[in-house]
Amino acid sequence: EVPLPDVDRLAKKIPNGPGASLEGALESDPDLRKEIDANPAYRGLVDIARRLEGRIRNPGKHAAGIVVSDGPLTQHVPLYRVGDDLTTQYSMDLLEDKLVGLLKMDFLGLRTLTIIAKAIELIERSGKAPPDVEKLPLDDPATYEMLSAGEALGVFQVEGSGMRELLRRIHPESFDDLATITALHWPGPMNSGMMDMYIERKAGRQAVTYAHPSLEP
Repeated sequence: EVPLPDVDRLAKKIPNGPGASLEGALESDPDLRKEIDANPAYRGLVDIARRLEGRIRNPGKHAAGIVVSDGPLTQHVPLYRVGDDLTTQYSMDLLEDKLVGLLKMDFLGLRTLTIIAKAIELIERSGKAPPDVEKLPLDDPATYEMLSAGEALGVFQVEGSGMRELLRRIHPESFDDLATITALHWPGPMNSGMMDMYIERKAGRQAVTYAHPSLEP
């Protein structure tokens, strides 16, 4: 039996990033290998860990994931039941692999869509013709003025306080600007200074440079 503090100490020496493995850790750390080889209890622990390595720890299910097939799923993949729902035993990557060739899609239930549907219903009840949501203009100045003022409560993707502040700073003028805003509001761009750089360059306060001439507009 290996004391828990020893297990914890040894485990912390094993990398847990993508592609990490026990054998890789032992090859890159000769002192760790030497310590394990010198202790029968440690060797037994590592032998057990090797047998467990790579095995699926537990099944997971995407709340909105739907697998699309041209026939019964049982002809393509093994299934198991979770409550009243049938779920594939293959992960997303395996499902979409060329050997299986199924399509996995995520269908999200958005409260925003319900709000739009109810708004259209209320307009119709009032005797007026509702707008065609399939043909809304993407260049409506009043819409961009509203968004530039941060008036976006209830607007999907930009209703959070951080996004509304970003709208006020960037002053979107086109649909491309909105796409950029949703891409910038992530830890990577925010922590790297990319978001502030974009704002300064869009406002003309900082010169725009290109890594290669082919990137220039």
